[in-house]
Amino acid sequence: MASPSLTNHISANIILYGYLVKCVVGASILMLFFGSLCYWLLVARRSRQGKGSASESTSSSCRVFTFQELQQATNNFQECFLLGNGGFGKVYKGKLENGTEVAVKRANPESKQGLTEFQNEIGLLSKLQHPHIVSLIGYCHEGEEMVIVYEYMANGPLSKWLYEPNEAPLSWKQRLEICIGAARGLHHLHTATAEGIIHRDVKTDNILLDGNFVAKVSDFGISENGPSSLDESHVVISVKGTFGYIDPEYFRSSHLTEKSDVYSFGVVLTEVISGRPALDHSLPTEKISLASWALDSELNGIIDPNLVGKVRVSSLEKVWGVAKRCLAENGIKRPPMGFVLCCLEDALHLQLTNIKNEKTSFLDCNLQHNDRSVTSIGL
Repeated sequence: MASPSLTNHISANIILYGYLVKCVVGASILMLFFGSLCYWLLVARRSRQGKGSASESTSSSCRVFTFQELQQATNNFQECFLLGNGGFGKVYKGKLENGTEVAVKRANPESKQGLTEFQNEIGLLSKLQHPHIVSLIGYCHEGEEMVIVYEYMANGPLSKWLYEPNEAPLSWKQRLEICIGAARGLHHLHTATAEGIIHRDVKTDNILLDGNFVAKVSDFGISENGPSSLDESHVVISVKGTFGYIDPEYFRSSHLTEKSDVYSFGVVLTEVISGRPALDHSLPTEKISLASWALDSELNGIIDPNLVGKVRVSSLEKVWGVAKRCLAENGIKRPPMGFVLCCLEDALHLQLTNIKNEKTSFLDCNLQHNDRSVTSIGL
């Protein structure tokens, strides 16, 4: 029979052991809790960074406006200051307290993609600085109000100068310089980072012109980073963009690459040559889509009448040649933006060089193939 002292000693050990087990289990649970908490906080932080959180990614690189400041800059967003209206919202001309003129884009509260596009555009533009990419001045995010402030581009979008009746037609030299500027901006997008940035909505409305007609690429709300590794050739993503400019290969497969931007830029080049929009539903069915119609036509049948007698054939053919390559059905056959840029610079050189005995237009060619009158294309 065990002595009382031995029994008491065993009982004490059992109690001590139970206490230690409880401590170990409690500490393990506590460590597991804090470990999980730290993990989820880290995931959330990286998620916000990946989405381009406006407050984190731009606080040191651009100004954070109050909504009241932007109301004052636009006279409470008066319609007389309206510059344009897009999918994200309306754009107004504004003037800051120091006299700087700006463009103020206010999100439409009914836009389902408003917050995503807002964060995306601020996150990208705050990291991109290039002479041919529109500059971000600042932003405002107060409650439901999401506003982005850009540098003011006095001459507006390229589209206005190609088909609006109240504007003087651009010369071929001006058109080339504008296309070269836009190409430089897109080339920078595609090469500025390891994976590159794909614009996804290249069009004449998104090529803005400053007071000196210097072109800058704008509107990065739906832009995406390119493939993250050399093993990936594309990004699989839902189709977005503007009809008439969307890469048909991307439209069919949802496989997005920088060559999708190249296709869209090919449409832009065709607009510059022809002086007509990417889609025109007032025309016969076979002519509604500019890209399809132009590829099935002769160059002298699509040239803008305002260019007749004012452009060197070699320069025009150089631009049309690279435009057709950009419009290739298969993305692999399209050139990179760097090549497109070189071709455009060469075309400008050809236009400015005095080449002996070279024709300066298609005036003596069969211009009646182009049955559009100056009035019908709004010039």
